Amino acid sequence: MKVFISQPMRGWKREVIEDMREKIKKAVQNEYGKDVDFLTAFGCAPADDIKPLAALGVSIAVMSTADLVVFAPNWSDARGCMIEHECCRLYGVESIEAGYTDDGEIRINYEEK
Repeated sequence: MKVFISQPMRGWKREVIEDMREKIKKAVQNEYGKDVDFLTAFGCAPADDIKPLAALGVSIAVMSTADLVVFAPNWSDARGCMIEHECCRLYGVESIEAGYTDDGEIRINYEEK
């Protein structure tokens, strides 16, 4: 199974972004098993060398090959994630949302459509 993680990045340090991605990966593997191929557009080009809209285009291209898209917590606060979410909705790509448990752990649930 190929999984793409849609995650807010603007204003976040790389270490925080990577930490969140690892937590989401662990939650996905707990739900679907270890045989998951995580796709990424993160780091395909240095942030200073690519305009945000071009980065979103790369992200959507990578996302288009996924079997499942996981939306990180607070995705609805980020323009790129909102556009990726709308692409999933319009093109019928399966998606789920990640959120926090009461003890601060990441969990995933199927998104209501």
